[in-house]
Amino acid sequence: MTAPRTFPSLDQLAENPAAALLSVRAVGALLSCSERHVRRLSLSGRMPQPVRIGSLVRWRREEIEEWIAAGCPPRTEVKKPPRKYPVDIRP
Repeated sequence: MTAPRTFPSLDQLAENPAAALLSVRAVGALLSCSERHVRRLSLSGRMPQPVRIGSLVRWRREEIEEWIAAGCPPRTEVKKPPRKYPVDIRP
């Protein structure tokens, strides 16, 4: 059996410059919600835009902190993911 995972506090993140980019798990810990909920917030445009590094998705710690301090306002521009299929799929 493994020990439960612990997440760093905001003070610990501020001390570590390498933690300037947060994973979905770290953002979830800051917001006290699940990773899936963080992804839903991001896809719906209700949180800051993530940074994509290859296949990694990260959020800037500073932007997340400012967003929380501002009362978690939604983004003004929301990018919807592209459709897998065209609207009309008739042959």
